[in-house]
Amino acid sequence: MNSNIDYENTYTVMIFKKDARISKRRGGRRFVKTIDLKVKNPVLLKHEMEKKYPESKKFIVEVNKTYVKRKHLIRDIEYWERFDTPSYCSPSSESYWSM
Repeated sequence: MNSNIDYENTYTVMIFKKDARISKRRGGRRFVKTIDLKVKNPVLLKHEMEKKYPESKKFIVEVNKTYVKRKHLIRDIEYWERFDTPSYCSPSSESYWSM
């Protein structure tokens, strides 16, 4: 992993828009944008993004910690991985090692 990344203070903002054309089973929303930012206060970040993308215009804003700490299944060490990494691509899951 890159040592220049601040894993603790990096957040990902995912912006969606409500869309009736998409089934409720799939969330009823369509993807608009993803932004990765380095911030100290995620609550303030969410508030600012909700001002820029208001719910009155049918936007949905989600703020997630970009990197999560996982435990390597085989070597038993901890490492950082993006929150949206599929399980089959993660060394922390059994499905990764069974392919």
